[in-house]
Amino acid sequence: RDTSEYGIWTHYFQQVVERTKLEQHARRVALRGQPREAFVESATSVWWCEILPNWESASLEPRTQLLWWEGAPSAVRAQLWRIAIGEAAAGRAGYEAAVAETRPVDRVAA
Repeated sequence: RDTSEYGIWTHYFQQVVERTKLEQHARRVALRGQPREAFVESATSVWWCEILPNWESASLEPRTQLLWWEGAPSAVRAQLWRIAIGEAAAGRAGYEAAVAETRPVDRVAA
C-alpha cells in the first residue's frame, strides 16, 4: 500500500468511486421494485372488478391469461383458485378425487 500523499488520495478517490457505484446500484434496485408494486396494485383491482365477477367469459380472454402468467396477486388467489378449479375440487376431498382420477403414470412417486 502506497503511504505517500498521492497514494493516500488515490485510495480515497477509489473508495469514493466504489461507494458511488454501490449507491447507484442500490437506487436502481429500489426503483425496479416500484413498477412491480404499481402493477400488482392495478392488477388486483382488475382481478376483483373485472375478471372474477365475469369468470366464464373473462377466463378466455388473452389479457386474463397474461395476468395469470404474471402471477395472481395474493389478495385474490384464494377466490381465484376456487373459481378456476371449482368449489367441489377445493379442499382435501377434491384433491383426493383428482389424484384418484389420474393414471398411475401421471403420479409422482412419493
